[in-house]
Amino acid sequence: MPLTPDPLSIEQIKDITQNFPIGARIDYYPEYQEHMLMQSIILGYEINGLYIYSQNLLKFAATGTGTPKLSIETTTDSQDYLQASNFCLILPGNTGEENKLDYPSKASLGRRGQFRNGNNITLIARHPDQGIATLESSVRESTQPKDGYYRGHMLTLLEIFSPELLFRDQRTHHRIKTRLPAQIRLKQGDKGYPCLLSDYSELHAQIEFGDDSEVFSQLSENNPIIVTLKLENSHRTFVIQATITRKQPRSIVIAMEKILNNGDFKNFELIDALDIKASLLQHPGTR
Repeated sequence: MPLTPDPLSIEQIKDITQNFPIGARIDYYPEYQEHMLMQSIILGYEINGLYIYSQNLLKFAATGTGTPKLSIETTTDSQDYLQASNFCLILPGNTGEENKLDYPSKASLGRRGQFRNGNNITLIARHPDQGIATLESSVRESTQPKDGYYRGHMLTLLEIFSPELLFRDQRTHHRIKTRLPAQIRLKQGDKGYPCLLSDYSELHAQIEFGDDSEVFSQLSENNPIIVTLKLENSHRTFVIQATITRKQPRSIVIAMEKILNNGDFKNFELIDALDIKASLLQHPGTR
């Protein structure tokens, strides 16, 4: 029997839209199967029947009594709400992410895939400074608009049935400081450039560069890179595909996505994160 979501308060909507903003890349997995981790992007929201494709259309404020309200500015007028009878995140419906799964996982999804109506979908937003936010949703429907910005594209509407954000703070519990010489490549087979791993958590890391770095000026947010970590002490080498999530003066923050294993890149899992952490803790430059 499908879940019937309760109305969401404006505070809950504000919290969700701040952590899962339009345009953000996210991870997700269906039916509580964490090993089926896939990636997607938030294209918009559906709030009280209105389709929103720009974060700028949402205005949060307080009424005269102090009650939070949401104003949605359309091309013709502005609608004010004190709660939402329904709230959905809109994702692309057929990006082919399921094709990256191993055969047993892909087969378990069935012919209609992970976005079958009623399927539970756990959404994951990764924030370098704050940690990991997870949100539970259910597939309400998939639709193909006949007009608008995404005309002809399959869209999936994920209804939020549990608005509580589960937030895991990595800043104090999982982060370690280290000084490990490393290399980055802009793509596989390219020249490797020296850098320094200085900060490591289970999903993110900080990479520093010297003033004379040849590659730093070529790096920008959302760019993919390949990082090689070589730990002489434990005779271990890790090759990681990552995405730059932040660029700072002389350093970048990366989100780790895949790791080289037996000649192929596979999804970066918790066991990989712990493996690297255990090796780093043996490194004399780690504190």
